[in-house]
Amino acid sequence: MAPGGAQAPPPASASRPTRKAARPRRTKAVTKATVLAPESHSFAFVRDDGSCWLWAVLAGLNLCQHATPDPYKAVGGVRKFRQGFRPTPTARDRALDLLIRDRMWEAMKEAGADKGYSARSIDEGGQYVEVVPDEATGLAGLAAKYDEDGNCETLASFATAGGGNVEYKFLSGVLGVEVAWWDEGKHANRARLSDGSYVTPDFFVELAKPVVHVSWSSLVEDHVDGYIPKTPVVVPGWLADFLREWEEGVK
Repeated sequence: MAPGGAQAPPPASASRPTRKAARPRRTKAVTKATVLAPESHSFAFVRDDGSCWLWAVLAGLNLCQHATPDPYKAVGGVRKFRQGFRPTPTARDRALDLLIRDRMWEAMKEAGADKGYSARSIDEGGQYVEVVPDEATGLAGLAAKYDEDGNCETLASFATAGGGNVEYKFLSGVLGVEVAWWDEGKHANRARLSDGSYVTPDFFVELAKPVVHVSWSSLVEDHVDGYIPKTPVVVPGWLADFLREWEEGVK
């Protein structure tokens, strides 16, 4: 009691309303858009000649010379693109296609994966057909054929049905990188790795191994787009040697 019988005021601390405990900040979800944000990757359209699954990976290594962020501009406009005009793989692009297919075929033979292997392509009549590598030429014999003017005469072998597990398993091995193939549509936030397993975007946050990202295309049906990383991926020695010899005119 205060002097004179008056009630003493409560301590200042007692008169203050209790503050609610601060809510913990919500961690922003990691999505496909996060992993492939413009700050870290740039979109790359590649030729849809059957080898898009390989071109897209080369784009991720910044080695695909015909890859473009704007396929419409590259061919002279949207109308021409819709008419079937496409960027043409350069001579070096096609040489890399053959070289890497050779390396993959050798690795497949060592693992016994060449036995019974087949893939798909499209014939001159526009029909899907099964293609089987010749023992002498292997996967290189299934590369796209171009004439001297850069016109595609024969489409290459596609990645095998089911998402290219065989091709990306061995392509990943010979290049020393992980290949992440992103879905589109309702499954856009998952990617298939080269071993065939599916992962969510947060998988890539702590992954130390170099990753090359490709995705089902939103521009062309049954096509694969690439993503060029702002931080270059180191290529294996045999590939670096080839590029150096090509620049020196040896190849």
